[in-house]
Amino acid sequence: MAWRPSFVVTHRTREDLLGDNGGTFAFDGVEAAARRAKEAAGDKDVLVLGAAVARQLLRAGLLDEVRIHLVPLLMGEGTPLFAGERAELIPQGAAVTGSVTHLRYSVPKPFC
Repeated sequence: MAWRPSFVVTHRTREDLLGDNGGTFAFDGVEAAARRAKEAAGDKDVLVLGAAVARQLLRAGLLDEVRIHLVPLLMGEGTPLFAGERAELIPQGAAVTGSVTHLRYSVPKPFC
């Protein structure tokens, strides 16, 4: 697999981070990290991992698509994906099912 740049959005200080985790740490907010990731990706997609970062990008109007992978396993805790956020999600294609259900939605841009 080819190396791909990664941008880690964090509120921790540089001193809190131990070692090199293979990513560029973004201490200046999610919007700046998204901008740098898009520049690095060029014409390719940017993948976002983590509920808190995805929620912030949705709130900022910077999330174009949501892909949800439903696994039939209840763990009883965790970070809610979009706790408290509201958005229109437009289904893209049919759900792909098996032992995991894969869903894909586009996120329309808000009117300005």
